[in-house]
Amino acid sequence: MKIPNHIYEIEFTDEMIDIAYQRSIEIKKSFNNSITKDKGRTSGFLGEEAFKNFSGATPTEGREIWSSDCTLNNEKLEIKTKRSLYKPKLDYSQSINVNSKHQKPDVYVFLHLQFKDREQAEDGNWIYYNPIHIFIDGYKKYQDFWDNAYTLNIGESDGNNNYKSKSKQYNLLIEELDLA
Repeated sequence: MKIPNHIYEIEFTDEMIDIAYQRSIEIKKSFNNSITKDKGRTSGFLGEEAFKNFSGATPTEGREIWSSDCTLNNEKLEIKTKRSLYKPKLDYSQSINVNSKHQKPDVYVFLHLQFKDREQAEDGNWIYYNPIHIFIDGYKKYQDFWDNAYTLNIGESDGNNNYKSKSKQYNLLIEELDLA
C-alpha cells in the first residue's frame, strides 16, 4: 500500500516502548478518565516519545502536562495518537475526545500507530499488540482544528471503517490536516 506523500513514518525503539509503558503505569495512579479503560494510554505515550525523538521537542513539565505534551519552536504541542491495524489513508479521521477539551495547546500533532495484532477485551475495548509503524498524519493549529472539526457522538459511525465512537469526539479527516 502506498502512503500519501504528506504522511510519513517516524522511528521508535524498544526503549521508547518501555518508557511509554512505565509512564502509563505512573499516570494511572493519579489520573483515570480513560475511555479505553487505560488500554490506549501506552500507545499515546509511545507516540509522544517517538515524536519528541524525531522532532527534538522538549517534554512539558509541571502543571503544564495537563494542557500539552511538549514544546517545539516556542509552541505548546499536544500529541494525539490513533491506534489501528492499518496504515493511514487520507479519508481516515483523527480525533480529539471530549475529555481532552480542557487542553489548550498551540498545535495538535496527529500520529497513527499501526499494530500487528489486537484482541477485544471483556469491556469491549481493543487491546493492541506488537507496534510496527508510527506515522505523522499532520497537524492543526488549535483554533483551526476547532473551527473545522465535526462532532461524532457516542455510538455514531465515522467513515467506512465500522468504527463506533465510545464517547463524544471531534474529528477531522487526515486530508484536512496541515502537512507535517
